[in-house]
Amino acid sequence: MSALTSNLNGNPIVTTADSDTSSGWRAAQTLNTRQWGIQIYKIALVANSASPSAAQITVSDPQSGTVLWTAANTITSATIGQILVNQDLETTAKWRDFKVVGLTAASCGLMIWYRL
Repeated sequence: MSALTSNLNGNPIVTTADSDTSSGWRAAQTLNTRQWGIQIYKIALVANSASPSAAQITVSDPQSGTVLWTAANTITSATIGQILVNQDLETTAKWRDFKVVGLTAASCGLMIWYRL
C-alpha cells in the first residue's frame, strides 16, 4: 500500500499533516460552502510510513479548543497503511468543525468516517 494522501472532501476524511486542518476542516474543505457539521461514527489512525513516531494525536474544536478525540500512537514499526488505532463510536459524535495536531510528528494519517 502506498502512503495516504489528504482528502478533506471525501468520506472518510483523510488528513496526513497538521497543516491540513490548521485553520479548521470547514475552512479547508471545498465540498460545501455552508457546512453545518458532521456526525462522526468511526475514526482510524493509520501508519503513513514504515517508522511512525510515538506521539499524541489530538482533534479539537478550533473555535472553543474543546478536545473532541485523542489517541496516543505507541507503535514505532509498522507497514504503511497499518491501522494503529481503530475506534467505532457507540454514539455518533457531532462536530461542527475540527483541527488535528500530532499527525506530522507521528508520521500518521487520520481517517474519519461521518454522516451528515
